[in-house]
Amino acid sequence: MDFTKLKSNYYFLDDKAYTEDDLLVYNVTAYQLHGKVTELELRKYFSQFGDVLKVYLQRDKYATGTAEPPIGVVHFAHPLAAARALQRFSHELQKKRFFVNACESWEQPEAYRGGVDFNARIAALNLNGDLIDFYTTMRTNILQLNDECLETICLYLPLRDQIRFSRVCRRFRDIFKRICKCTSKVFNMNQLIGMTLWDIREFFEMAGANIEELFGAVPYNYQDRIDFISELSPRVRRVDLNCNNVESASLLRFLERFHAVTYVELHNFSLNDNSLLALRKLPNLRALILDQSFELTGKNLCKLYQLHELSLFGCENLQTSHFIDICKCLFNLRSLDIRHCKMLTSRAYSEMVRNCRQLEQLKISCEKEVNYDCVAQLHALRKLTVHSYGAVRETLFIALAAHKTQQLEKLEILARNCITHERAIYLSRLHQLRSLICPNNDNLTDECLFEFAERLKYLQELDIKNCRAVTNIGVLVLLRRCSQLKLVNIEQCEGITDDFVFDACDVLKQGGRTYAEPVLFRVAGTGIHEIIVQGLPQLEVGQLLQFSFVEENS
Repeated sequence: MDFTKLKSNYYFLDDKAYTEDDLLVYNVTAYQLHGKVTELELRKYFSQFGDVLKVYLQRDKYATGTAEPPIGVVHFAHPLAAARALQRFSHELQKKRFFVNACESWEQPEAYRGGVDFNARIAALNLNGDLIDFYTTMRTNILQLNDECLETICLYLPLRDQIRFSRVCRRFRDIFKRICKCTSKVFNMNQLIGMTLWDIREFFEMAGANIEELFGAVPYNYQDRIDFISELSPRVRRVDLNCNNVESASLLRFLERFHAVTYVELHNFSLNDNSLLALRKLPNLRALILDQSFELTGKNLCKLYQLHELSLFGCENLQTSHFIDICKCLFNLRSLDIRHCKMLTSRAYSEMVRNCRQLEQLKISCEKEVNYDCVAQLHALRKLTVHSYGAVRETLFIALAAHKTQQLEKLEILARNCITHERAIYLSRLHQLRSLICPNNDNLTDECLFEFAERLKYLQELDIKNCRAVTNIGVLVLLRRCSQLKLVNIEQCEGITDDFVFDACDVLKQGGRTYAEPVLFRVAGTGIHEIIVQGLPQLEVGQLLQFSFVEENS
């Protein structure tokens, strides 16, 4: 840990130092001491500032070797003495400069009011959990409320105030613990914004054991001092973090203690090849999402043998040679995202087909001069996403029709105007297709939908958003023929009009079929007016049709 970058965790007021939680500072910590400094020398040095009650040396918990300098902890008898030590700009022992900072709030003697230790406070509570007379001169009204009322009051408070509510007495603390057990097991780290380190620590001491998923932003101000979160949250299985401006060493030290975690997703954070080695300390890790890690070449990824899911979206420096090693070593890989990995060559794709025998889900980009058609030959492929800013070669459609007729269940093609009538014929040969997503295609016409309706009998989801050549007729034929349809996205399809609503009702009446659940049509930006479908729920057929006018987020 680089203590030269450590921020002061105290402020001065009337010649006394206070922690960020407004507690008087009595205890301080000395960093980067000379390795041969003794407790006696430390006591002698700090005695110049005032009476010293206690001095001891401890090993830095972040130390990577036995030669790391120790940390000294000094307890002063009076806060003025601690303030004088903190006010001195430069400290020196054995001709070596060292740094002094305040101990954390929970390590100060007044952490639990008036210098009373929390355990002592618990002993000072009566059987009902109320404070006895020596601690408070009279019973307050709030303590006369039952636990259910207090719990309701606590729920109205923001998280920071809930934590401070829990510090009042054992009864309040137990109420907050009960709330933590009943609330969601998913915790949003953004709620920690504005909280002090003590607040954060106390929250996880009380709630950490119930949390199974963490998401949101890593607290930037405390990025190098929040390792206790992983220690106090042993059941966390999933971590999805925004790591903007977080240092690599701090984040990896934070992550490597989540021994039960199976899923890690990092945003706005670029790992390098050496940093990846720290993830080997997560024995249960099965999914790793490292989007846009520009420094990553893939060198050490092959050592994460246990991975089932890997996303390298936007890792533009991923090298073909290292990617081939990944394919050979990650023999359990079932899901892979290599979109916008621009350094991969045709050989990378052919080796992936040869080695990734269990790969079921693949996401790729169509890069120029790269032969990606061979992905159709992946042994276990069931879900394929193809993204392109330009053209998608017709040979890919031919290959899919040749090799995946009875296997592919989901196909997502994100490329403008890549679906023609001829290509729709190839897609219609994918008889097991459940989901087809191909928005933004002006060449996709009703004739294409006729091909889908004729052969895709298991189709459940179709997304043809912004396919402006589609009309009522094509979608109605699809509704009539595909009896398992559950979702059709026709947003921005201007050829869909109010008549479609009435005709769809007629199709369902004439078909005489019962659907397990209603078919949902997303119709924002079409010619359908909301007033037309307002009375639909009252009709019998209305139980089989639903219309959403809220545009789906892309």
